[in-house]
Amino acid sequence: MRPIKLEMNAFGPYKEKTVLDFTELNNQTLFLISGPTGAGKTTLFDAIAYALYDDASGNSRSKEAFKSDFATDNDFCYVAFTFEVNGKEYYIRRNPAQKAPGKRGIIDHGSAVEFHHDGNVTTKISDANKEIIALLALSYDQFKQIVMLPQGEFKHLLESDSKDKEAIFRNIFGTQVILKFQENLKVKVSKLTKDVASNQSELKASYQFLNSLEDALLHSYCDEEDTEAVLDRLGELNKELLTEASNIQKKIEETTLSMRKYENHWEHTEKLQTLTARSEELALEAAHYKALESQIIQFEKAQDCLDAKGDFQKEVAAKTELDTMLRETQEKFTGYQVNLNDKLATFETMEADYKQLPEWRQLLDTRNKQLEVFEQIQKLEKEIARLLESQTENQEKATVLRMTDTQLADDLTDFLAQLEESQLAQARVTVSKDKLHELQTTHSLSKQLIDQLDRMAGLISAHTQALTEMQQAETEALEKNTLLMASRRLFNQNMAGILADNLNPGDECPVCGSLSHPTLATKISKAPSEDELEQIQKESTASDRSFTQKSEHVRSINLQITDLEIQTGVTRDGLAAAYESKMTEYEEMTAEIAHTSKELQTSELVAALSDARGKQVSAVQDERSTIQLKLKELETFYQARMEQITTQMSALETLKGKVNDLEVDSVREEADNYQAKIVYTEKAFPVVKQEVNDIEKQIALSKNSQESLDQQLGVADKRMTQAKQRLDEKLVEAQLGEDFEEHLLPSHTVAKAKKELVNYMDECKITQRNREEQEKIVAAFPEQLSSDAVQERITALKAELLQLDAASKKISNDCQTVKHGEDTIKCIFNKGKAVLKEYGQVKRLSDIANGQSVETGRLSFERYVMAIYYEEIVHAANLRLIQMTDNRYLLKRSTREAKGAGAKGLELDVFDHFTGQTRSVKTLSGGESFKASLALALGLSDVMQQQSGGIQIDTLFIDEGFGTLDAESLEQAIQTLSELNANGRMVGIISHVEELKTRIPAHIKVTHSSSGSKATISV
Repeated sequence: MRPIKLEMNAFGPYKEKTVLDFTELNNQTLFLISGPTGAGKTTLFDAIAYALYDDASGNSRSKEAFKSDFATDNDFCYVAFTFEVNGKEYYIRRNPAQKAPGKRGIIDHGSAVEFHHDGNVTTKISDANKEIIALLALSYDQFKQIVMLPQGEFKHLLESDSKDKEAIFRNIFGTQVILKFQENLKVKVSKLTKDVASNQSELKASYQFLNSLEDALLHSYCDEEDTEAVLDRLGELNKELLTEASNIQKKIEETTLSMRKYENHWEHTEKLQTLTARSEELALEAAHYKALESQIIQFEKAQDCLDAKGDFQKEVAAKTELDTMLRETQEKFTGYQVNLNDKLATFETMEADYKQLPEWRQLLDTRNKQLEVFEQIQKLEKEIARLLESQTENQEKATVLRMTDTQLADDLTDFLAQLEESQLAQARVTVSKDKLHELQTTHSLSKQLIDQLDRMAGLISAHTQALTEMQQAETEALEKNTLLMASRRLFNQNMAGILADNLNPGDECPVCGSLSHPTLATKISKAPSEDELEQIQKESTASDRSFTQKSEHVRSINLQITDLEIQTGVTRDGLAAAYESKMTEYEEMTAEIAHTSKELQTSELVAALSDARGKQVSAVQDERSTIQLKLKELETFYQARMEQITTQMSALETLKGKVNDLEVDSVREEADNYQAKIVYTEKAFPVVKQEVNDIEKQIALSKNSQESLDQQLGVADKRMTQAKQRLDEKLVEAQLGEDFEEHLLPSHTVAKAKKELVNYMDECKITQRNREEQEKIVAAFPEQLSSDAVQERITALKAELLQLDAASKKISNDCQTVKHGEDTIKCIFNKGKAVLKEYGQVKRLSDIANGQSVETGRLSFERYVMAIYYEEIVHAANLRLIQMTDNRYLLKRSTREAKGAGAKGLELDVFDHFTGQTRSVKTLSGGESFKASLALALGLSDVMQQQSGGIQIDTLFIDEGFGTLDAESLEQAIQTLSELNANGRMVGIISHVEELKTRIPAHIKVTHSSSGSKATISV
């Protein structure tokens, strides 16, 4: 991540809008942030941290207090940050919760974010935070340890104990997944432990299901908790019970079949007795149903007579109705005749008016046309008056336009003269700008070359010193290696003497295998011990590592000098002369740039009016063109209007000639009269004509109705006579008189009687048929027993079945108990074996992963991974610490035994080459702690980039700490940061040290006053 632009408003001590454009540093990526205490230097880091991670750069500040105390509710607090990652530019804007102006005055605003990336905009805070972490590949905690080193927290990583470092590294290197894996294994072991115990309890409880079984062998196995023997015995019992159950079932089937035969015999005998008794009862009821049948026959005859009487009465009523209708029709016919005579008189009058309609329409059309002529004359008179008035207005407009055009012509002459003067000045500006640009480009290149020559001089000096140190390290490494080889040779020679000391008579020789030892080897007095040899080995390895590092440092410096020789074209030998020559050229060019800039400023003041004069000339020319065009339009319009007025005057005279000697009111009155007569006649005549036609139709219909009714009356007389005859015939046939209705009964009574009669006759037939069938069945039985004898046998068989059923149920229950017990115990037993196997596997894996296994040295997975990272970090940190402390200090992991069962092995010690002693980093002085902390932070940064391919750490911010350094240490720290800067990393420093202000040319100066702070960039 590389910053491009930071914008703040009402943020911290910055009340006003403050913009820091980092591109103004002109590629000088090592810059200093300076200013008085409390002015707001650290606030700049807070703003960047807040924009990226929604938090402050240090733990001592809270984002809720970001809004400036100098601001009011009318000011809106926000931070906008533009930055670059892997060559792509990103923009993010955040504001904290605050009271600020809104559409309806001062309102509460919640926290908000806008993150612009890849053409998209994220506005949800949680999503933006996740996207920033994914983009930078750094969490907030990692950012504070690697990119932005906060004030007061700089030494935390250096001096923290193993527990704190473990938490820091867990966040930085993402070992939470390993820790979670270890915790999951613990949880799983705990669960499996409970599962094993639970399985044993379930197995014991499952034996209780077998208590109801009467088997001594089985119960002895249960008492012994021999599960496999219990399962075998249950299998045997299941087979025995199934055989016994089959035998009992056969006996039950045989007994049931016998009982069903006797039950069938008893049922048919009882049924025959019941049918015989019912036949006798039906015979006694025969006389009653015979009388009922006679009563039903008399009712049916009387009903036929009643139907014939009803038909006769209907025919009499129909003839009476026809007589009434004929009388009413005759009365209507007489009324229609009278009404027709009245309507014919009105019709004849209306018919005469109707025939005059064509003549009235012709007269109405003539009057309407005369009225249209009068309307046209009125319209033409108004239009001619309007046109004459318009011509007068156009003449006035033309006069005003001609006066304006004359004034604009005079102004145009003055503006053209001024424009010519400005254009000449513009030409001079162009020439001066080209010259100044060329001078500035050459001047910038010259400055870069001088800076490169300065850097080359510094590298040549460092190369000389590093070469001397490398030679010294090489000599020391050779001496240590020679000592190691000699010591190792003596140690190996002394091994035989050590083995001989521990060899007892009769023991097998570990060298040759012999059991006799005539001549034992002796130990060498000068030979080193194993611990001494290991110490010599460590010292030799350290000497070799030191020589390798120093030779690599010499090679690195030499490569940088060679690169600068290629870039500048200046060799090491010609450096002094080239530097003096370039400085002279640079100073002369600086003076010439100042002179050219002054000339350019003078010309620009004159040329600045060129555009304005040109616009004035164009505006006047455009306005004159517009006026000339409008004058031509007015003249053309005037001529066209005059021709239009002449034409319309001629048309007006023609129209007046068509209506000579006529008055418009008289013509309109006649037209209205004709219109009224025409409308009335056209509407009334068809109505009267239709009324006459309707009356004539009604007279014809009435006449037809009278004839039809006469015919219907003749037919009705015949039907009434026939109905009377049928009534008389029915009475004779039924041998009934006029009192036949006495034999009628209610309909429900008749229906009930018929149903009873049918039911009686059906039951007689069915009972007789069933009785005959039962007699045949009973006669066919092999034993002719009485009902009581059959019942006694059935009772005995039922008692036998009850005993067999009880025995069957007991065996069935025992079978179910055996089957259920076998299935349950087998399931629990198999499940327990699987759980126990899994427990053994998971327990061993958990012990290893969580550092509880002796075979892994009680080292957990996570600490093993952290130790690897930590060794790499310490190694990378030492490469810089050696340089910053002039080869005095080396960081190393502490080997002291820590108390308790907490995190161990991540504390740091420092080896002091001056004293040859190892001590805690907490004993370092303030300046030494700062250098060690800086080296450790840079080492961590290097390892992060190496281990995580997606992380590119282009920037480093350091807040304070340089005030604790002496002059030499400060020089060493600046040299280290300069190397980072030379490798392309941007480095920002907050410090009050005055020497840094002279050593670092690029500044961000922070000032403060009673109205708030300000920050500006100066190079």
